[in-house]
Amino acid sequence: MKTPWPEKLRLLILGILLLAGAGVLVKIIFTPKSTELQAQPQITLPNSVPLSSGTLFSSRSLSSPFDQEIHSLADQAYQYQIVLEQNFQLQPTLQVHYIVRSTGDVKRYVKQAFSLPSQAGKSELKHNLFGDYLQILESDQLQFSTCLDPYGRSTVSIRDYQGNRNFRDIRYRLLPWLLGAPLKDERCLFTTLTIALEPKDLPTLEPPLESLWQDWCQWWINNFPEYRSQEG
Repeated sequence: MKTPWPEKLRLLILGILLLAGAGVLVKIIFTPKSTELQAQPQITLPNSVPLSSGTLFSSRSLSSPFDQEIHSLADQAYQYQIVLEQNFQLQPTLQVHYIVRSTGDVKRYVKQAFSLPSQAGKSELKHNLFGDYLQILESDQLQFSTCLDPYGRSTVSIRDYQGNRNFRDIRYRLLPWLLGAPLKDERCLFTTLTIALEPKDLPTLEPPLESLWQDWCQWWINNFPEYRSQEG
């Protein structure tokens, strides 16, 4: 007598669950009790990031501006030059901070990195090809900021960042997790663009700055830095 297909499906699901459970048990028994931070990963950020919409003027390493709850492994600043009509020049500064165990809280990162009060400037959530970014316009300064994850998405809020982790990481990292890797990849490139700018000039100068920002995000998405432990 043939087994009905619902029963076959039930047995298949049970088999998969048993295998997954055995994999988890093996992982718990044989995986060393160490964390990414205990392995002391090393990160080297490049001194040059070539962009078609701007020319690199200078770059320098930075000390981490964050408190002990935010783990930044590497910090770098880059200054670019954008030449507009009649030889008018813009010189925005872009920063990147390689954060592990990130919560994706961009507003908190901005507040600490730039020593801003909680209600500094006029903030607006904006969008580009890669997701969301935060625009803050003060009396004499414009800033873009976002959190880039290893899967090519940019987010501003904790909710969206964690949503990407729950969807993308669990979808693509289940097998590596069974082999000993963390289930969630909680790395984030917190990155900003900052420039001195009067609000009245925003309609004219925002387009070339947004173009540079998009090129910048695209480059880091394509070249997301991997880290290695000192033991490797």
